[in-house]
Amino acid sequence: MKRIIALSLMFIFGTAYEFQVRAMNGNQASTATESSEATPPTVPDAPTNLSGYGYNGWVSLS
Repeated sequence: MKRIIALSLMFIFGTAYEFQVRAMNGNQASTATESSEATPPTVPDAPTNLSGYGYNGWVSLS
């Protein structure tokens, strides 16, 4: 049995995408699965009230 994983890394955060899966065997393909929707989360807000200090090659953030 062969497994092929297809992955798209060009998603836009907060945009809904619809996926279907299909099996291949030689030159034949199965019918596609029902659609499934996924939305990558949006980018989080920037941190607030952040402070830090460095010492001896280390950085501490709080």
